[in-house]
Amino acid sequence: MICPKRNEEMEKGYLLDSSYGGARKAVWVRGNDLPTIKISAFPPAVEITGEQYQLDVYRCTACGLVETCATEQV
Repeated sequence: MICPKRNEEMEKGYLLDSSYGGARKAVWVRGNDLPTIKISAFPPAVEITGEQYQLDVYRCTACGLVETCATEQV
């Protein structure tokens, strides 16, 4: 991916979503409402009803601009 500000190469990375159960790549969820939180001793304690997409993140090595793309559906 090429940086729209500096026309330089961008390196691919990811946003880390961590919790008590571990870590994974962050996801984008369709909708405006926050997920329903269930009180539970065992995961999953959050019920997500919207479509979810994996996020790919790119960072410009020259200026530090970060671009996020919602790619494949999870």
